[in-house]
Amino acid sequence: MKKSAFAAVAIFALLGLGSAAQAGAPGPAPVQTARNPGDKPAMLDPDNLAKPRPKAPFDVTGVWQLDNARSENGFRDRPSNQPTPATQKMLDEAKEFAAKNLPYNDDTGQCWPTGLPRIMTRVWPIQMIQLPTGITMVFAFMNEARWIYTDGREHGDPDLLTSTWNGETVGKWEGNALVATTFSFQGKHHWMDEAIPVGENARLTERITMPDPNLIQIDQTWTDPDHWVGEYKNKKVYRRQWGVDVVENHCLPDTNSHIAAARDAVK
Repeated sequence: MKKSAFAAVAIFALLGLGSAAQAGAPGPAPVQTARNPGDKPAMLDPDNLAKPRPKAPFDVTGVWQLDNARSENGFRDRPSNQPTPATQKMLDEAKEFAAKNLPYNDDTGQCWPTGLPRIMTRVWPIQMIQLPTGITMVFAFMNEARWIYTDGREHGDPDLLTSTWNGETVGKWEGNALVATTFSFQGKHHWMDEAIPVGENARLTERITMPDPNLIQIDQTWTDPDHWVGEYKNKKVYRRQWGVDVVENHCLPDTNSHIAAARDAVK
Protein backbone atom coordinates (compact mmCIF):
# COMPACT_ATOMS: atom_id res chain seq x y z
CA MET A 1 0.00 0.00 0.00
CA LYS A 2 1.29 3.43 -0.87
CA LYS A 3 2.08 5.78 2.03
CA SER A 4 -0.60 8.26 0.95
CA ALA A 5 -3.30 5.59 0.89
CA PHE A 6 -2.15 4.18 4.24
CA ALA A 7 -2.29 7.68 5.76
CA ALA A 8 -5.83 8.22 4.49
CA VAL A 9 -7.01 4.91 5.96
CA ALA A 10 -5.42 5.80 9.31
CA ILE A 11 -7.08 9.22 9.39
CA PHE A 12 -10.52 7.77 8.57
CA ALA A 13 -10.06 5.15 11.28
CA LEU A 14 -9.18 7.79 13.86
CA LEU A 15 -12.22 9.85 12.93
CA GLY A 16 -14.54 6.85 13.03
CA LEU A 17 -15.16 7.21 9.30
CA GLY A 18 -13.82 3.86 8.19
CA SER A 19 -15.57 1.00 6.52
CA ALA A 20 -18.22 0.68 9.25
CA ALA A 21 -19.39 4.24 8.64
CA GLN A 22 -19.33 3.70 4.91
CA ALA A 23 -21.46 0.60 5.40
CA GLY A 24 -24.17 2.67 7.05
CA ALA A 25 -23.44 1.82 10.70
CA PRO A 26 -25.50 3.98 13.09
CA GLY A 27 -23.86 7.11 14.48
CA PRO A 28 -23.74 8.11 18.13
CA ALA A 29 -27.01 8.13 20.02
CA PRO A 30 -28.59 11.57 20.63
CA VAL A 31 -27.63 13.17 23.93
CA GLN A 32 -30.44 12.77 26.43
CA THR A 33 -31.36 15.67 28.70
CA ALA A 34 -33.20 15.03 31.92
CA ARG A 35 -36.57 16.70 32.41
CA ASN A 36 -37.40 17.03 36.07
CA PRO A 37 -40.87 15.96 37.20
CA GLY A 38 -43.20 18.95 37.04
CA ASP A 39 -41.04 20.86 34.56
CA LYS A 40 -43.17 22.91 32.18
CA PRO A 41 -42.21 22.91 28.50
CA ALA A 42 -40.23 25.95 27.38
CA MET A 43 -41.09 28.01 24.33
CA LEU A 44 -38.27 26.50 22.24
CA ASP A 45 -38.35 22.91 23.47
CA PRO A 46 -38.46 20.72 20.34
CA ASP A 47 -41.36 18.65 21.66
CA ASN A 48 -43.32 21.82 22.43
CA LEU A 49 -42.70 23.23 18.96
CA ALA A 50 -43.77 19.90 17.42
CA LYS A 51 -47.15 19.71 19.18
CA PRO A 52 -50.09 19.85 16.75
CA ARG A 53 -51.82 23.23 16.91
CA PRO A 54 -54.30 25.10 14.72
CA LYS A 55 -52.54 27.35 12.25
CA ALA A 56 -52.32 30.95 13.43
CA PRO A 57 -54.50 33.37 11.44
CA PHE A 58 -51.47 35.56 10.65
CA ASP A 59 -47.70 35.70 11.05
CA VAL A 60 -46.00 38.86 12.31
CA THR A 61 -42.47 37.71 11.44
CA GLY A 62 -40.73 40.76 10.02
CA VAL A 63 -39.46 44.21 10.95
CA TRP A 64 -42.01 46.83 11.98
CA GLN A 65 -42.10 50.56 12.63
CA LEU A 66 -44.65 52.55 14.61
CA ASP A 67 -46.98 54.46 12.28
CA ASN A 68 -47.53 57.74 14.12
CA ALA A 69 -50.23 58.95 11.77
CA ARG A 70 -52.40 55.88 12.33
CA SER A 71 -51.70 55.57 16.08
CA GLU A 72 -53.76 57.25 18.77
CA ASN A 73 -51.64 59.84 20.61
CA GLY A 74 -48.76 59.08 18.24
CA PHE A 75 -45.82 57.69 20.17
CA ARG A 76 -47.26 58.77 23.53
CA ASP A 77 -49.17 56.75 26.14
CA ARG A 78 -50.63 59.28 28.51
CA PRO A 79 -53.74 58.28 30.50
CA SER A 80 -56.18 61.14 30.94
CA ASN A 81 -57.89 59.24 33.76
CA GLN A 82 -57.97 60.76 37.23
CA PRO A 83 -54.46 60.42 38.70
CA THR A 84 -53.86 59.26 42.25
CA PRO A 85 -52.52 61.91 44.67
CA ALA A 86 -48.99 60.50 44.35
CA THR A 87 -49.11 60.69 40.56
CA GLN A 88 -50.62 64.17 40.63
CA LYS A 89 -47.71 65.30 42.79
CA MET A 90 -45.27 64.00 40.16
CA LEU A 91 -47.23 65.69 37.36
CA ASP A 92 -47.01 69.00 39.22
CA GLU A 93 -43.28 68.52 39.79
CA ALA A 94 -42.76 67.74 36.10
CA LYS A 95 -44.38 71.06 35.15
CA GLU A 96 -42.04 72.89 37.51
CA PHE A 97 -39.02 71.15 36.00
CA ALA A 98 -40.23 71.87 32.47
CA ALA A 99 -40.59 75.58 33.32
CA LYS A 100 -36.90 75.55 34.28
CA ASN A 101 -35.97 73.57 31.14
CA LEU A 102 -34.82 70.64 33.29
CA PRO A 103 -35.39 66.90 32.69
CA TYR A 104 -37.66 65.06 35.11
CA ASN A 105 -36.89 61.46 36.00
CA ASP A 106 -35.53 60.55 32.56
CA ASP A 107 -34.43 57.05 33.53
CA THR A 108 -34.02 56.09 29.87
CA GLY A 109 -31.35 58.77 29.63
CA GLN A 110 -29.61 56.98 32.49
CA CYS A 111 -29.69 53.71 30.52
CA TRP A 112 -32.38 52.04 32.61
CA PRO A 113 -34.56 49.69 30.50
CA THR A 114 -37.40 51.52 28.80
CA GLY A 115 -39.99 48.74 29.20
CA LEU A 116 -43.66 48.62 28.23
CA PRO A 117 -45.38 50.58 26.89
CA ARG A 118 -42.69 53.05 25.78
CA ILE A 119 -40.39 50.46 24.22
CA MET A 120 -43.14 49.73 21.68
CA THR A 121 -43.20 53.33 20.43
CA ARG A 122 -39.58 54.46 20.09
CA VAL A 123 -38.33 55.74 16.73
CA TRP A 124 -36.31 52.55 16.19
CA PRO A 125 -37.75 49.47 14.42
CA ILE A 126 -38.89 46.23 16.05
CA GLN A 127 -37.90 42.79 14.76
CA MET A 128 -40.58 40.14 15.38
CA ILE A 129 -40.13 36.39 14.99
CA GLN A 130 -43.23 34.19 15.27
CA LEU A 131 -43.16 30.49 16.08
CA PRO A 132 -46.05 28.15 16.97
CA THR A 133 -45.20 28.57 20.66
CA GLY A 134 -44.62 32.30 20.86
CA ILE A 135 -43.48 35.61 19.43
CA THR A 136 -40.09 37.14 20.17
CA MET A 137 -39.65 40.89 19.76
CA VAL A 138 -36.18 42.44 19.56
CA PHE A 139 -36.16 46.22 19.78
CA ALA A 140 -33.47 48.15 17.93
CA PHE A 141 -33.65 50.71 20.72
CA MET A 142 -31.25 49.38 23.39
CA ASN A 143 -31.72 45.80 22.10
CA GLU A 144 -34.46 45.13 24.64
CA ALA A 145 -36.47 41.96 24.10
CA ARG A 146 -40.02 40.84 24.76
CA TRP A 147 -41.72 37.44 24.54
CA ILE A 148 -45.40 36.64 24.00
CA TYR A 149 -46.02 32.97 24.85
CA THR A 150 -48.72 31.31 22.72
CA ASP A 151 -48.16 27.64 23.62
CA GLY A 152 -51.24 27.37 25.84
CA ARG A 153 -49.56 28.12 29.15
CA GLU A 154 -51.14 30.17 31.91
CA HIS A 155 -49.45 33.02 33.72
CA GLY A 156 -46.96 32.07 36.39
CA ASP A 157 -47.62 32.53 40.10
CA PRO A 158 -47.38 36.31 40.72
CA ASP A 159 -45.63 35.63 44.02
CA LEU A 160 -42.89 33.65 42.26
CA LEU A 161 -42.39 35.70 39.10
CA THR A 162 -39.52 38.16 38.86
CA SER A 163 -40.83 41.64 38.13
CA THR A 164 -39.43 43.07 34.89
CA TRP A 165 -39.84 46.15 32.70
CA ASN A 166 -41.72 44.19 30.02
CA GLY A 167 -43.53 41.85 32.42
CA GLU A 168 -44.74 38.36 31.58
CA THR A 169 -46.98 38.17 28.50
CA VAL A 170 -49.23 35.23 27.64
CA GLY A 171 -51.27 35.25 24.43
CA LYS A 172 -54.28 33.25 23.24
CA TRP A 173 -55.73 33.18 19.74
CA GLU A 174 -59.36 34.32 19.65
CA GLY A 175 -60.70 34.19 16.11
CA ASN A 176 -58.51 36.43 13.94
CA ALA A 177 -56.91 38.17 16.92
CA LEU A 178 -54.16 37.42 19.41
CA VAL A 179 -55.24 38.54 22.87
CA ALA A 180 -52.24 39.01 25.16
CA THR A 181 -52.20 39.83 28.86
CA THR A 182 -49.18 41.15 30.75
CA PHE A 183 -48.38 41.72 34.40
CA SER A 184 -45.51 41.35 36.89
CA PHE A 185 -44.02 44.73 36.05
CA GLN A 186 -40.99 46.32 37.67
CA GLY A 187 -42.30 49.36 39.53
CA LYS A 188 -39.06 51.36 39.83
CA HIS A 189 -37.37 53.42 37.11
CA HIS A 190 -40.32 52.51 34.86
CA TRP A 191 -42.54 55.07 33.16
CA MET A 192 -45.61 55.09 30.97
CA ASP A 193 -45.04 58.74 30.13
CA GLU A 194 -43.33 61.67 31.77
CA ALA A 195 -44.34 61.75 35.47
CA ILE A 196 -46.73 58.79 35.01
CA PRO A 197 -45.08 55.61 36.31
CA VAL A 198 -45.86 51.98 35.57
CA GLY A 199 -46.53 50.31 38.91
CA GLU A 200 -46.16 46.79 40.19
CA ASN A 201 -49.94 46.33 40.06
CA ALA A 202 -50.29 47.51 36.46
CA ARG A 203 -52.06 45.19 34.01
CA LEU A 204 -52.05 45.30 30.22
CA THR A 205 -54.37 43.58 27.74
CA GLU A 206 -53.53 43.79 24.03
CA ARG A 207 -55.70 42.75 21.11
CA ILE A 208 -53.34 42.23 18.19
CA THR A 209 -54.68 42.01 14.65
CA MET A 210 -53.28 42.25 11.12
CA PRO A 211 -55.78 44.22 9.00
CA ASP A 212 -53.30 44.24 6.11
CA PRO A 213 -50.25 42.06 5.36
CA ASN A 214 -48.10 45.13 5.98
CA LEU A 215 -49.90 46.54 9.04
CA ILE A 216 -50.24 45.41 12.65
CA GLN A 217 -52.82 46.98 14.95
CA ILE A 218 -52.56 46.70 18.73
CA ASP A 219 -55.54 47.84 20.81
CA GLN A 220 -54.33 48.13 24.38
CA THR A 221 -56.13 48.44 27.69
CA TRP A 222 -54.14 49.43 30.78
CA THR A 223 -55.08 49.51 34.45
CA ASP A 224 -52.79 50.74 37.22
CA PRO A 225 -54.66 51.45 40.47
CA ASP A 226 -51.52 52.80 42.12
CA HIS A 227 -51.29 55.71 39.68
CA TRP A 228 -54.68 56.46 38.10
CA VAL A 229 -58.35 55.46 38.23
CA GLY A 230 -60.09 53.16 35.75
CA GLU A 231 -58.98 51.89 32.34
CA TYR A 232 -56.77 53.59 29.78
CA LYS A 233 -57.34 52.49 26.17
CA ASN A 234 -55.14 53.29 23.20
CA LYS A 235 -54.46 52.03 19.66
CA LYS A 236 -51.04 51.66 18.06
CA VAL A 237 -50.41 50.73 14.41
CA TYR A 238 -47.16 49.40 12.94
CA ARG A 239 -46.13 49.21 9.29
CA ARG A 240 -43.80 46.64 7.79
CA GLN A 241 -40.25 47.74 6.98
CA TRP A 242 -38.51 46.18 3.99
CA GLY A 243 -34.73 45.88 3.73
CA VAL A 244 -34.19 46.71 7.41
CA ASP A 245 -32.15 44.65 9.88
CA VAL A 246 -32.04 45.15 13.63
CA VAL A 247 -28.41 45.42 14.71
CA GLU A 248 -26.59 45.56 18.04
CA ASN A 249 -27.24 48.81 19.87
CA HIS A 250 -26.63 49.69 23.52
CA CYS A 251 -27.28 52.58 25.87
CA LEU A 252 -23.88 53.31 27.42
CA PRO A 253 -23.25 56.00 30.05
CA ASP A 254 -19.90 57.00 28.56
CA THR A 255 -21.42 57.65 25.15
CA ASN A 256 -24.35 59.59 26.66
CA SER A 257 -22.38 61.72 29.12
CA HIS A 258 -22.53 64.77 26.84
CA ILE A 259 -26.34 64.74 26.93
CA ALA A 260 -27.84 66.88 29.68
CA ALA A 261 -30.72 64.45 30.17
CA ALA A 262 -28.23 61.65 30.82
CA ARG A 263 -26.24 63.66 33.35
CA ASP A 264 -29.14 65.15 35.29
CA ALA A 265 -32.06 62.90 34.51
CA VAL A 266 -33.02 61.89 38.03
CA LYS A 267 -34.04 64.69 40.37
